[in-house]
Amino acid sequence: MQTQETQTTQADEISIEDIAKFIKEEFWKISISGLIGIGIALIFSFTFGKYEAKLIYTNYSGIDIPRLKSLQVSLPKLYEETEKNDGKNDFLKSEKVWESSVKPNILIKKSDGKDLLDVSALTKASNSIPTIEIVGYGTSKAKAIQNAETISNFFINGSSYLQLRDLIRNYDLRSIAVISNAQKKVSALEIESVYLEKRIKNLNSLKNQFPNAINAGSQVVDAKDSGAKYLPISTQIIAATTDLNGIQEQLARLRDEESQVKVYSSFVDSSKKILTETFEPKQLIDKLLVVIEGIQKSIPPSNTIQVNASESIRVDLKSIQTDNLYGLRQIGEVDVSSPKYVKYLGIGLFVGLMLGFMFSIALRLKSKFF
Repeated sequence: MQTQETQTTQADEISIEDIAKFIKEEFWKISISGLIGIGIALIFSFTFGKYEAKLIYTNYSGIDIPRLKSLQVSLPKLYEETEKNDGKNDFLKSEKVWESSVKPNILIKKSDGKDLLDVSALTKASNSIPTIEIVGYGTSKAKAIQNAETISNFFINGSSYLQLRDLIRNYDLRSIAVISNAQKKVSALEIESVYLEKRIKNLNSLKNQFPNAINAGSQVVDAKDSGAKYLPISTQIIAATTDLNGIQEQLARLRDEESQVKVYSSFVDSSKKILTETFEPKQLIDKLLVVIEGIQKSIPPSNTIQVNASESIRVDLKSIQTDNLYGLRQIGEVDVSSPKYVKYLGIGLFVGLMLGFMFSIALRLKSKFF
């Protein structure tokens, strides 16, 4: 009984010899299937295989990881806002394209933290980007280079455009905030100063009426204190005058801020229109510099507050201009790599052989059992 079971088991087992014999018998079917797989892979690689063009830039503009992530989200939206779409560069609308095409080369990884003691220094170093890689893909070498250059140009010009737009928005918001706050404070302080001036005038009148009561105390007195009226008149005059001087100083500071805001508002009003005329940052910066130079000419040299405000705007524009021209400098020439034909052929051959092998097994089982 046991011998019969052993013989049955041995009969059901497939040996390496059986597999080799099967492959030999079905060799042509499996081979043809493999060749078909190679053919399909070859067609696929020529049709969908892409050249890769790589540009490497040294990052002098100080772009870090958070800013790069922000640009990868903002630039697709900016393309839709500013470009007259003709369908040629619509791939720039995709965030995935920017994520895969703009690659930072990190200076240090967080895994190196065990070698550093200062956590803040590690975080700063891990966010630093010494070089940025921009990759373009295309069905031909020329197309890949063209796409890489298109992405590169839009990345440089788009980031500068966003800086200019943010600069104008910040000055606009600063103007609105200062105007709304200053107007309330100025009104309240002017009313308070009128009351203090009247108080000082009345105290001086009392001082003239009672010349013998002019001894001033040495203690510090708040003119608003309810008990201040019982102190010597000279002391009350000093306290009220001190408060009035403090209010006048606050008013002077607020008026200086209002004077600054006039420069900011004038710049913002002219800049908003220019911002809609063109997307090219070089032209934008030139036009904005002309605007601020015109504002500077209209300011009297004696008005140092407005002179400093206009100069701060000019410096900000020059900084963005420098970043646009020299912030990213290309290293070497464009590097182009061909599609990975061997990879496609290997996959096609493997899939073809496996399908041929399985097809042959299916035919053998069909002929044996059906």
